[in-house]
Amino acid sequence: PLKHIETRRIRLMREGKWEGHQRMKDALRMKNVESKESHFRAVAIQGTNDYDGLEYVGNITVGSPSAQLFSVIVDTGSSNLWVPDASCEFFICSIKNVHHSLKSSTYSKDGRPWGVLYGDGSAANGFLGKDTVTVSPVLLIWLLHYGPSQQRWPLGNLRR
Repeated sequence: PLKHIETRRIRLMREGKWEGHQRMKDALRMKNVESKESHFRAVAIQGTNDYDGLEYVGNITVGSPSAQLFSVIVDTGSSNLWVPDASCEFFICSIKNVHHSLKSSTYSKDGRPWGVLYGDGSAANGFLGKDTVTVSPVLLIWLLHYGPSQQRWPLGNLRR
């Protein structure tokens, strides 16, 4: 089942940080549009609607036989499914659930790099892999091609 969580907008307004967040997003949008970084040259910028006022998360599991639990943001503006990978060395990954490919007998490494720039100025990148993903007790997707993430910025909205 989906779970409604406190939105980024409400949290930042409560903390008095909303205006600064808006300025940062505008700056990131411009930086990403002008980006000449090599690992994003072949990646299309994905436009999104800004839903800072709406946020839902859902639980999925990745891998088998020992399924790894993730609470993911349900993003209908993106076709990308990614979860943090155990190889991520950023602090934010140390306090989040991460995917351990060695714990899954159904995982297969693709190894091709992936990256996405979202319309809100955030981005993620990593490498492709395949594994089973369970969305609900009755919906099992065998060997879904997905992206374990090694990096994500801004990092504040990854869910544990």
